[in-house]
Amino acid sequence: MVKLDDDLKVRVSEYNTVKTALQNVQRKTQGNLLVRDLNTIVKPEDIVDSENLETLMVVVPKYGHAEWLKCYESLTNFIVPRSSKVLMQDHDYMLCTVTMFRRIVDDFKQECRGKGFTVRDFSFSEEAMESQQAEFTELKSTAAAKIESLNDWCQSAFSEAFSSWIHICAVRLFTESILRYGLPPKFLAAVLKPGKAENKLRSALGTIFSSGGAKYWKSEGKEDVTIGYDGEYQPYVSFSISLD
Repeated sequence: MVKLDDDLKVRVSEYNTVKTALQNVQRKTQGNLLVRDLNTIVKPEDIVDSENLETLMVVVPKYGHAEWLKCYESLTNFIVPRSSKVLMQDHDYMLCTVTMFRRIVDDFKQECRGKGFTVRDFSFSEEAMESQQAEFTELKSTAAAKIESLNDWCQSAFSEAFSSWIHICAVRLFTESILRYGLPPKFLAAVLKPGKAENKLRSALGTIFSSGGAKYWKSEGKEDVTIGYDGEYQPYVSFSISLD
């Protein structure tokens, strides 16, 4: 049982490690536009990246989009007219592009801060996008394989643990019967599933085994001291096994 417990801890730890890594990757594609990874949103055709021109990604509050359209071309000089388009929007924000000469990027960022617009630090990379997608696919596949392996192992381990438990119950039943009835062994062991007639059955068994010293085994005034089982003080040997 100790080996099963140790093995379970190792397998669960391995699965949780993969699951956490998968959640971290998924988190990059979630959240609002101020924090989420833009590689899953921006496409190559959305970007102008030349010796002189650069496209920035600006997060604009929804309520300020009209103001953005009105002022972005005049925040600094050398802004490409009508270069802004909306790539995506969530509940609170819109992700907009704007293209300008490289030499005025820092000035433009400063003007945006004053207007409440957030310029995201972003460099488009197809390699990064493909790498992230490959990582997500691999982690998703690994997590699925780990949980399937864990489920299979749990079924096998449960069968082994349950068999060991029932074996211990049988040993306890045998030992208790010898202690009560002495040698040579002469008793019948049975497994009964409780039903509506349980009380009636126990009453009948109590009557059959009520002679001799059996009266000292009645449950009145006793406390359950059985270790590992729901043992009962009855005039016959009885252990309840809960399968819940």
